[in-house]
Amino acid sequence: MNNKFKYFIAGAIILISVSQSFGQEIKLSENLVLYKLSECCYEHTQEGNNGLVYINDGEAAIVSTPDSDIETQNLIDWVQNELHAKIVAYVIDRWHPDAMQGLDVVKKNGIKSYAYELTRQIAKEKGLPIPEIGFNPKKEIKVGNQKIICHFLGEAHTSDGIVVWVPGEQILFGGNEIRSYNGWVGNIGDANLEKWSETARNIKREYGFARIVVPGHGK
Repeated sequence: MNNKFKYFIAGAIILISVSQSFGQEIKLSENLVLYKLSECCYEHTQEGNNGLVYINDGEAAIVSTPDSDIETQNLIDWVQNELHAKIVAYVIDRWHPDAMQGLDVVKKNGIKSYAYELTRQIAKEKGLPIPEIGFNPKKEIKVGNQKIICHFLGEAHTSDGIVVWVPGEQILFGGNEIRSYNGWVGNIGDANLEKWSETARNIKREYGFARIVVPGHGK
């Protein structure tokens, strides 16, 4: 392992994580599981690939799609039928398929999708489904009588990855910008190893007081 790679790993990890055993486990299928993080927040995970569900006052926002059309529909159905919430926003946190594979399903359900503007550009260039609403670099989305904040703070695992902050719960979805402690680094083919540490420091400066951090993969 070269020194640059060691440096990026050391800088890219915020030493806050959540153990999935702390929350109630809800199994939607053989592959898709939810963990209750608070009264309003759930982590959804499919084979270690994570996202977030936030519920407030009868409305919901979902961050990141499962890596499957079927599981994306399962998640949407569960939020609507079990939580009785209207999904007002679906946030795509990066262009990789483990974050937007189910975007076509989101569109078929008539749910508004949001993404950083560069994510939309990359999706267009690659012939992928394009999230509906773009922002640069920050977007507040109202969910019930609260909000979530989508924020691009620099290049890391990809050039377009964002984090999503839930201020009412002090929960941060770190996406692939933040890896689980001692966890899998992942495919770095699209990573900016020189900038990743700086991006992690930017995230820590903005949201380092988070009560819970959900990484893009792992616990």
